[in-house]
Amino acid sequence: MKLIPQFVVGHGSAKALLCLVVLAALGAVVARAAHIPAAFLIAPLIVSAIFAVRGLSSIRLTKPSFFLVQGIIGVSLASSFTASSLAVLQVHWLPVLFVVVSMQVFTILNALFFVYFGKLSPATALLGTLPGGAGEMAAISETFGADPRLVSVMQYTRLLVIVLMVSVGSSIIGVNSASAGNVLLAPAVVSLGSNMLSLLVAIAGVFIGLKLRIPAGTMIVPLFLSLFISSLGFSLGFAQPVLWLVYAGLGLQIGSQFDQSVVERMKHLAFSLIGASLFLMFGSMLIAMAFSKMINLNGVTAYLAATPGGLDSVAVIASEVQADPAIVLTVHFSRLVLVLTTGPLLVKLFSRIMTGHVRTDEILDLEKLERKEVSLESN
Repeated sequence: MKLIPQFVVGHGSAKALLCLVVLAALGAVVARAAHIPAAFLIAPLIVSAIFAVRGLSSIRLTKPSFFLVQGIIGVSLASSFTASSLAVLQVHWLPVLFVVVSMQVFTILNALFFVYFGKLSPATALLGTLPGGAGEMAAISETFGADPRLVSVMQYTRLLVIVLMVSVGSSIIGVNSASAGNVLLAPAVVSLGSNMLSLLVAIAGVFIGLKLRIPAGTMIVPLFLSLFISSLGFSLGFAQPVLWLVYAGLGLQIGSQFDQSVVERMKHLAFSLIGASLFLMFGSMLIAMAFSKMINLNGVTAYLAATPGGLDSVAVIASEVQADPAIVLTVHFSRLVLVLTTGPLLVKLFSRIMTGHVRTDEILDLEKLERKEVSLESN
């Protein structure tokens, strides 16, 4: 059933969808009152995941609206780019490179874990763990003989775990969202003109990013376009309710990926997924500690910069805690570019090296799963 044509698609009864929306909203309000970072992202994400897994209902953004959400976040992030932050990046490009390359190394080790203990093919293991765009990794998986379903499951499971852990970790290391010094959210009162101009910039940036096929262009291009327009003296910004709605939409989108069929495919990977997520979190903490010492960053900024979460999700969390979103976003963007440009070659090399060294049971497991699903459908 379509709730809003071309923007949001809902699956389930009207009553279930209403319950999902109400509980997600209530959860966000309660989470914000409890000073949980990115409350309007985390609460809808959890509620949406629970509803989707139980097969009750789900709400997903269509591609245009999902791109627009990323564009709005990009425009909002523009206010976080200060001259001092950019100066730090220019001087300390080597530490930033260290973070990006170190996480790539941990990812390869993580893929080895999946090959030996999860019994996955090398291509599926690596594409499922590379911290790039989940959609991009799934899209290129078939080209390299990997299973796009398992790649998607691994990517979105990692994303869910990382987002939740980052939210909890940032609140422990840093300060709550109510007192954050670098809060990205706009003032409660923003002129209608600023909102409309910001929306146009977001739409234009998304269009340019898609046309030029820039990695993460639907967020990065609106961000830099906003910086340019702001430098001309124009006032940009969104009212808080607009950003809350955007964050909630993103949370519902991520949570909706966890339906019952995905859970069935995750069962034989449960141990490996948990172990791999913990390993990545441990690795990102080590990298964050080193990064923090290298350029004298606060713990929250270093932690968010090193974590292998999604670019948009981590950007939202960075904006609501005492972090420097400019540094966080730049590190994540650099890593995304590295993954998307070197990923195909890395997969080929990894597959060539690992083929013949281990025996994988991925195809047999998938066939058993498909037979089970067919049996359930026939009954």
